[in-house]
Amino acid sequence: MGKLVSLLIFVAGILAYGFYHEQTHGSLSVTLNDPAQEPTPPKLFKDELTFLDGNGQTLARGKSDDKYGVVRLIHPVVGDCVSEERGASAAPDGQKKWQACFEQESTWLMDWVQQVRYAIVKLGSCAPQRVPVSISESGDDWWLWWVPLPHIGGKPYRYFSLMINVDRAKCAVTAGRS
Repeated sequence: MGKLVSLLIFVAGILAYGFYHEQTHGSLSVTLNDPAQEPTPPKLFKDELTFLDGNGQTLARGKSDDKYGVVRLIHPVVGDCVSEERGASAAPDGQKKWQACFEQESTWLMDWVQQVRYAIVKLGSCAPQRVPVSISESGDDWWLWWVPLPHIGGKPYRYFSLMINVDRAKCAVTAGRS
């Protein structure tokens, strides 16, 4: 009977840690959707975003890179983790540095992402525009499969997504549906 209780406590501890991790770590995917770019491979631009709360206070900043068009968040201390990501496979301790940077970014995101109500979007040479936004949120079904082993699935995260429709030709920005 004692072994069964110990096993149940162990399993409950693993599940509790999975729940904790999903509630305290997240990632945000931002898509700048320009339908005029869809028929051909999209050109990549250096766009800038500022995320605001309902009172207009700045919560975070992001920028898209000109290589992949990915919007990367800029952490106030560790930055956007680009150099760590590039060095993850090159340097002997590169993977650890990237994981440490991502860890800081994923916990910082959870401090502000659910408060976002507006985004200021600056497309290239266009004037910055403030648009209301709604960030979609989803979580892992971590309790169905989570095991604390990286080769089985890794730690669970909260996922957030945001789509912003842009028309670069008209310098127009509107909130989209994620």
